[in-house]
Amino acid sequence: ASFSLVSGLYESTYSNVAILATSSVSVTPKNSTISIVTAAAFQPEITVSLGAVKMYCTNLPSGNFDINILIIN
Repeated sequence: ASFSLVSGLYESTYSNVAILATSSVSVTPKNSTISIVTAAAFQPEITVSLGAVKMYCTNLPSGNFDINILIIN
């Protein structure tokens, strides 16, 4: 995923047509890449919109990290 600095936080958007504006989405980092997630200070808050979920980090991630995404419609 590509992260861009916006208003003091690094953000990345994951797109998926199954995500509705009313979906409940959970993003959970996997243990396999937790050192990258921890150093990036992955934030617990996400923003859900039609077709996408936006994730935030305080620091630019040093590499790719693995996550689980649960979409409930």
